[in-house]
Amino acid sequence: MSVRTVWRWLAAAERTGSPVLPGRARFEVTDEIVDVLADCGGNVKRAHEELAGRCRERGVDRLV
Repeated sequence: MSVRTVWRWLAAAERTGSPVLPGRARFEVTDEIVDVLADCGGNVKRAHEELAGRCRERGVDRLV
């Protein structure tokens, strides 16, 4: 473990008032994503555009 990492953890603990590190947001490939990717013929750019459009329709700011 680097010294820099420990200092970042200490700074985060001071900022939040808690020694517990916040969890990371993880990306999960859902059935919907697999279906959209298959419908787009494996074209990731088109699949992303489709999913982003669905998010906008649902009023979600970004893909999570």
